[in-house]
Amino acid sequence: MRTLMIATLAILPALAVSCGGGGGGTTNAQPDVPQVDPGPPQDPGPTDPGTPDPGTPDPGTPDLGPQDVPSSEDKGPTDPGPGPDTTQPDIPAECPTVVTGATCAAKVACALQCADEAYGAACVGAAADEASQQAQAALACLEGLNCGPVTEDEWFSDCATAACEAEIDTCFTGAGICNDVRKCRMACDASDPACPLRCWGEATLEQQDVWAAYWDCIMGADCVENGDVLPNGWPTENCERYAQNHYCPNQTQACIPPQ
Repeated sequence: MRTLMIATLAILPALAVSCGGGGGGTTNAQPDVPQVDPGPPQDPGPTDPGTPDPGTPDPGTPDLGPQDVPSSEDKGPTDPGPGPDTTQPDIPAECPTVVTGATCAAKVACALQCADEAYGAACVGAAADEASQQAQAALACLEGLNCGPVTEDEWFSDCATAACEAEIDTCFTGAGICNDVRKCRMACDASDPACPLRCWGEATLEQQDVWAAYWDCIMGADCVENGDVLPNGWPTENCERYAQNHYCPNQTQACIPPQ
């Protein structure tokens, strides 16, 4: 009987191990948790950004207000309205480019390059200064002559000088010497036909005669006649030096002071 009880006690722990899965008995088993149905997804409500509504934040086309450029029909506060006409008068295409200056000689020399009235007005300008008034007086005298061309070579013709001597002398008498005229003439731009006459007006009356003698001699040299000249019509350096030495030693000495 004792032997049977001992055997039974020995079997009980084995049954306990086999039933509890080695986890320490039935006191550690978790109860079954029923699955809870979450139901339909919750509506995020006001926290759902959804599709952004541009609404008021959309700047649209900025309204520039008074800074907006008015159309041709809208003459707003920025439209100056009619004003003085600053457009230049139409000048014929055959006239050279207007090259003028502040002196009477520059204005007259420019105006004589084209008979067009608008061209002459652009040369003289609209100012009422002394040089402009002197230029207008000289042009009025020269334009009324029946002399043909009022310039001969690169200064005024004898006919023009006899008829308008006072007006010409007022405009075209400077303080320079013959060599000043020469340097000016050498530097003339080929596109500026008024330049030689302007240069002539830089000298005194006496030195203008010296320049005329020098010019006649130099321009008569054979190298000039053979075309050895610059685009502005003045002889090249070699040609002028050749003419000075072989044709015009006296005229050169009178025009160009010894260094």
